[in-house]
Amino acid sequence: MGTAWEKMLEGLPYSYKDCTSLFDDAVEVHKRSAGVCQYCCYGAGIEVDSPIYVSLWRQLSVEHVIGGSQGGYKPQLKEAVRARFPGYPIGEIKRIVDQIDLANTVTACRFCNDTTSRYVAPKTMEKLLEEAQGQTPDEVIVEIQRHLAAIFESKKRLVLWKLSSIEPAFQEKIREGLHQERQKQNRG
Repeated sequence: MGTAWEKMLEGLPYSYKDCTSLFDDAVEVHKRSAGVCQYCCYGAGIEVDSPIYVSLWRQLSVEHVIGGSQGGYKPQLKEAVRARFPGYPIGEIKRIVDQIDLANTVTACRFCNDTTSRYVAPKTMEKLLEEAQGQTPDEVIVEIQRHLAAIFESKKRLVLWKLSSIEPAFQEKIREGLHQERQKQNRG
């Protein structure tokens, strides 16, 4: 089998399926958002009838509103749901997990995912499930979805606040230097 480096050196093709941030479950997340970052709207400027190029698509990632360090990944979520609803059939557990995961995953461009990665939600996913007031799974799902929407909005405000400083700094300090370097390289 070997590592990706070994495969490359042997001239073997890369398995695109190894790029899980773009394939597998990620495909459904990115379809839901139509390939647009849910924080900064990166990718939204593309005309509806224009093709979506891989250069845009490869900048997308799946962002967890509550991340793995706080129990937001599917395997962790599955355990927390089992603890909340002991004895429920596996099919029902899967349905609950899928519904919560749907609200917990959004498309984010690489910048937005990186800039929110250290965000600590007020409560872990396990705590949200434990404290949810609903009695039925559907009541709990609705309550968790409401909490996740509030956390998402908080993270979105954080991203937009950061971007409001980054754009002017880029224009003032970086843009001209990049432009000059490109001109130099094109002449050489």
